[in-house]
Amino acid sequence: MARAAPPSTSAAAFDAARPRLHPATVVETRPGGGALVLRSSSGPAGSPASDGACDVTAAEARALPLLDGERDLRTLLRLLAAATPPLRPAATLGLLQRLLRQNLLQGLDATAAAALGSTETRRPFLARLRGLQALSLPLPLAWPAALRGPPAAAIWAGTGLLACVVATLALLPDGADRLAFGPFRGRDVAAEALLLYGAAGLLASLRGLARAMSIARAGVGSRLTLALTYGLLHLDIDDGPRRRLDRAQRIDLYLAGIAALAWPAALALLHARAQSLWPAALPALPPLLAALASVAPYLLLANLAPYGRGDGWNLAGAGTGVADLRRRSAAFLLRRSIINLRRGGRPSQAERTYLSLGTAWVGHGVLTIWLLTTHLLPSALNAVVALARSGDESPLRWAVAMASAGGLVALVLGLAIALCAILGGALWQVAAAQPGRQTPSAPTSAGRDDALDVAAEARAAMAAIPLFAGLSEPDRSALTAALRPERWHEGGVIVRQGEPGDRFCLLLAGEAKVVVEEESGLRHEVARLRAGDFFGEVALLEDRPRSATVIAVGATVVASLARERFIALVGDSGEARAAVMDQVRNAAAIRAIDGFAGLGSAAIGDLLSSVKTLKAAAGERVLQQGAVGAALYLVRSGNLRVERREGEHTHVLDRLGAAEVFGEFALVSGEPRTASVVVEQPAVLIVVPADALDAAIIADPRLGVVLYEAMARRRLAHWGG
Repeated sequence: MARAAPPSTSAAAFDAARPRLHPATVVETRPGGGALVLRSSSGPAGSPASDGACDVTAAEARALPLLDGERDLRTLLRLLAAATPPLRPAATLGLLQRLLRQNLLQGLDATAAAALGSTETRRPFLARLRGLQALSLPLPLAWPAALRGPPAAAIWAGTGLLACVVATLALLPDGADRLAFGPFRGRDVAAEALLLYGAAGLLASLRGLARAMSIARAGVGSRLTLALTYGLLHLDIDDGPRRRLDRAQRIDLYLAGIAALAWPAALALLHARAQSLWPAALPALPPLLAALASVAPYLLLANLAPYGRGDGWNLAGAGTGVADLRRRSAAFLLRRSIINLRRGGRPSQAERTYLSLGTAWVGHGVLTIWLLTTHLLPSALNAVVALARSGDESPLRWAVAMASAGGLVALVLGLAIALCAILGGALWQVAAAQPGRQTPSAPTSAGRDDALDVAAEARAAMAAIPLFAGLSEPDRSALTAALRPERWHEGGVIVRQGEPGDRFCLLLAGEAKVVVEEESGLRHEVARLRAGDFFGEVALLEDRPRSATVIAVGATVVASLARERFIALVGDSGEARAAVMDQVRNAAAIRAIDGFAGLGSAAIGDLLSSVKTLKAAAGERVLQQGAVGAALYLVRSGNLRVERREGEHTHVLDRLGAAEVFGEFALVSGEPRTASVVVEQPAVLIVVPADALDAAIIADPRLGVVLYEAMARRRLAHWGG
């Protein structure tokens, strides 16, 4: 979810923005599909891409000629929304966001870029080292016919990993694992270190060769580069062709990289086991082969890390579709993992995905700590001691030895502490969590201040709230009189996500930020609220958990209205009661959508004046697979199922209940509906026409960015990516 900048600053930044493509950007037709890929060709002619690449669909490609710096952002959104066929503002903003993150877009200042959710474009020192390419070589090889296809890559990677596990378990009973995983023998430490470095480069080059062959098999065209990665010189692929692969081809690529390291590691471990059983029958390996055997398991472990930058991390991202994988899986481990298990019930698809990622984190961390502390560290310490004792025992030699030993110890302890912090943080949160219902937030310090004179401000704010437009002036005055003022200080939590809603809140003075914690546990600021904005309207109707946290920014004054008081007053208002309650229900359902939680009074009023309420009976088909999307649907009440027909079979993809949304994918992308939606129990739906949604996004482009990213997360939650 995008981080929203304050409206007063980002609105001006959007008005001043003139988006344009980077001058060094070229457009290429993507092999095997209708998509395009953009890349910055800042290097010499014919050189591989290095600055960034972005997949662009055929529909999004219509926006590219308009990115010339001549139009402001809102004009661009309007033109594309009015085109035939239209490109919805949310889809346009999603395209701009991806281009910006790949350094392919200019014409936006820092505020507008932050509102679009861009990341820092400057590469840190280590990233520059990682991307250093000194030589580019064409690859005249193709993937062998016997190894073609993702199934073959999966078999090679899977059997290699299985052989590693079997060999490691076979080494444990008689302690032969110390021989297999100990890289130093202590005879000639300098020569051993040089051989280990060369062996690591050779194995990393073998991985690069396998990955390049995989890209060549996909028909994209591949090149090998001489790369320096964190001080290791080796052959690897350039990044441009990799970005032009589709999801299945990328999975094939990552599996090829894993297989290239898994089999050398497996053979090394199997040889160590055989040598421990028949020491006289098997001669010792030559120094280079011994170095390869010692390094292979460690390189494989590093390549499989789900929190690193190797094939394991990339494979997890491609397989799950989780964006910003490292931060989200880490947040889940620290904030949500054990609590979600403790909560009971069937986890959602997203929770199962994050649970699998968290398990991989912990399992890999435990294995890493075991290898470092029981094998690599003792072997390295013995080598340091041997180095210090060899020749003349000069103070400089001792200093180098002790510094090396201290660095290794710090590395191992740092990894152990990080792993303990992750597990300990989750356990502490479970221990600190109180069972049962949470206690609603209470104002800090001064608390509720009934003597605070806010009558004038409250009257003006209540008159502007669209929810109560159907009430007469005396009825609105009665509601205003029932408001209770609250004074909040900097950082005060006015309402907290997940706690039961007990009151409706109206911001009279100051500022508040809206923070949402997603299913992974990652927290985002999604909006800023100012005087006249309201929140918590769902609490006027039912005791439902809060969908966001609202935090005071500086000194803030809030007027609150308890549910019981609201129902009592509106219940006496005669015919207007049904209209007011219907508006409140619609507003609560709209605010339940990711990205709409921070809508101000004017924006929510515009939407409420445009939406329609649809009552659907059981068995009614609300959406038809293959139809053109023209509206967004919100479930106010009832139950529905999402089903897809494939040939003669119909598969149920998901079931929807209150406060859920559907129909947004086809609406934003412009593609036909990918599934049908059928009512299982009588439902009340809110229909948001495409034009109304487009107008809201053009008025506040941040809303489109947040909605676009929220759709990607819901797609993961409902359909697994």
